[in-house]
Amino acid sequence: MRIFFDAIKEEGLRWDGDVEINPAMIDAEIASTGDAHIKIEIFPVKSYFRIKGTAAGEIQLICTRCLEEFSYKYDIPFDLYLVKEPLSGSEEEIELKSDDLDFSFNHGEYIDLQDVVSEQIALTLPLKQVCSNECKGLCSNCGKNLNTGDCDCKKNEGDEEHPFAVLKSIKIEKKL
Repeated sequence: MRIFFDAIKEEGLRWDGDVEINPAMIDAEIASTGDAHIKIEIFPVKSYFRIKGTAAGEIQLICTRCLEEFSYKYDIPFDLYLVKEPLSGSEEEIELKSDDLDFSFNHGEYIDLQDVVSEQIALTLPLKQVCSNECKGLCSNCGKNLNTGDCDCKKNEGDEEHPFAVLKSIKIEKKL
């Protein structure tokens, strides 16, 4: 969904609808995405635009421990400032203040709501996507999902062929 800057009048623009999520903008193991339902208000303020709204929906992620799909529901409020074009000036480096980090720059004549919403979802995802805090993951030896039961591999029997089995025979003297 694109909103052209020219369509945003002084009184602002309100929109309520569904936007497709761009999975390429979300740096996570995604099984599938759906649409995000968004409610936004866009207001012109001096030389920038304020975009305030919410995005709600559900995406299917892949657990980083057991590799199973799970559903991640989100309901995200967001409030950001969009500068139509970067401020022109010299090419010298300047130090940014914390207030400067609230602004995003947009090149072009429109706001792409798909990109805005996808970015907001990406910012709220946990660093490690796990299906639950109790997830046991996969057996490091045979690869069985330990959430479905214990594995029958030799790891539990003290497998002597394991490359680290030799470490059991090392004796370390404690010096005081």
